[in-house]
Amino acid sequence: PAAPALQPADMPALHVQQSAGTVTVSGADFSLAFDEAEGTLASFRYRDAELIERGPLLNVWRAPTNNDEGQSWSVQSAHSWRKAGLDRLRHQVKSVDVTLVSPQVVQVKVQSNVSAPDQPVIPSEAAVIPSEHGCTHPRILNQGSHCEYTYTIYGSGDVLLDTRVVPSQNLPPLPRIGLQMV
Repeated sequence: PAAPALQPADMPALHVQQSAGTVTVSGADFSLAFDEAEGTLASFRYRDAELIERGPLLNVWRAPTNNDEGQSWSVQSAHSWRKAGLDRLRHQVKSVDVTLVSPQVVQVKVQSNVSAPDQPVIPSEAAVIPSEHGCTHPRILNQGSHCEYTYTIYGSGDVLLDTRVVPSQNLPPLPRIGLQMV
């Protein structure tokens, strides 16, 4: 059977409040607080119960297996993962945008760069920015990923999360792609 469709017009209105680095979206018996500096949910409350500690954040790391560590017959994937810093990623928030789609629907879009803090910044020939005089300048990218999280919050308390990840072409094949939430 098909999933039930959300009918926003039948839902209670939402309230949005922005203050001191926090965006709070509240409904009839729930609230979500976004930490603008971290780009994550800092709180998700239903009635009087806190549902999370923090998150979600992009996570591409998994524990390497013996085959990942490399044998005489296999590729040493784990070495390239560690070298690229996939085991120590940091998120740098670029922007947090809030849009009131309707009185019952709010979107919060977080854009961030995700990379290891010790990774070098490398010029990328594939990403060129044209100038107004016809010259081109290489865009500087690190060995990380661009990540965009779009939260759509409904007056019913439903929260949909769409995550878009664009890894740098300088990264090795990723061990996994997922979100981590505590």
